[in-house]
Amino acid sequence: MGERISRTAALGRRLARVSGPVLQRLSWAIAVLAVCEVIYLVHVNRALAADYTLIRAIRSDDLTLTIGQTIEWVVGFDTDGRRALVSFRGSSKSLVFGISSGCPACRASLPAFRRLGALAIAAGCKVVFVSKDYLPDMIHSPMASQLPGTLISEPTYRTYRTLKLNVVPTTMLLSQHGLVEKVVVGQLDESKERQIASDLSR
Repeated sequence: MGERISRTAALGRRLARVSGPVLQRLSWAIAVLAVCEVIYLVHVNRALAADYTLIRAIRSDDLTLTIGQTIEWVVGFDTDGRRALVSFRGSSKSLVFGISSGCPACRASLPAFRRLGALAIAAGCKVVFVSKDYLPDMIHSPMASQLPGTLISEPTYRTYRTLKLNVVPTTMLLSQHGLVEKVVVGQLDESKERQIASDLSR
């Protein structure tokens, strides 16, 4: 019995000698990863704070299109995953919404989107929703199936930069030549919806 205990103790000492350096190196690796994670989080938080400060400092007029500016087209992916280009030049006006499924103001504006979209289509206008979501997120969003008109996914934000859709939701009414006639930024409350509906009826 004593011999068995001695063998077990000897085996334990050998394992300790072998595993000691391994555990030490593993501890160092974990410590380095933890430090890198802290540095990354600090960097990301500072970047987000800087962006937020910048956005707060810029007036909404600087973030959006101006009346009289011309927008010829929008490009992205349709709900079938195909590359799509929608032209705003034609025989009718266009009602364009900049949206994101993760945006609370967009979700709150969904009833207004539906009413204005239906009104615009009835008036013979083109209705286009430009989403900042990646295609799978856009397709599987509950919002997607409830939007009238054409839905375009543009996650690279290239079109968003062109359209200055830095704030969502943004609602734009374009002439048949792609000329910006009206821009409304933010959640569509009753007052904003009435304004857009009035312009659509002209």
